[in-house]
Amino acid sequence: MGELLWGGHAWMTSRRPRNMRRSPLIEALTNYLCFMPLEGRTAIVTGGASGIGRGIADKLAGAGVNVIVADVCREPKRGMYSNLNQPTDKLLESAHGVESHYIKTDVSVESEIIDLISSTMNHFDRLDILINNAGIQIPGGSQDITVEEFKKVLGLNLT
Repeated sequence: MGELLWGGHAWMTSRRPRNMRRSPLIEALTNYLCFMPLEGRTAIVTGGASGIGRGIADKLAGAGVNVIVADVCREPKRGMYSNLNQPTDKLLESAHGVESHYIKTDVSVESEIIDLISSTMNHFDRLDILINNAGIQIPGGSQDITVEEFKKVLGLNLT
């Protein structure tokens, strides 16, 4: 398996700072990947352009999985991956040699989800793994956001 960058350090090596914890989600996925043969399978990772989604996509690609990166924006958003200047799909192809594609998808829009699944099936003829990772947050306290913003968060994070 390839190394997953975590805060600029390879978390599978001793170079990870002691105070830098692994994400429980990434840890669980790592344990799962150790027991399931994944090479040649196909996965969709929603919210895969940045953050935890990008980390999951990297881990899957390192195990030989072809990855569809589904997100509203291809470029990494702010955070630890934003300085890599390479979209997730291109990074996975160059780092792991798997086939990876970006499909613009807003998971709160049903027609875009249908297009995502259809495009994946047309290209790979299979879909083995679906990681529902997409989510948003609105800055501010619960008393500060509008009803429309609250509905937007629920509509995306709970679908």
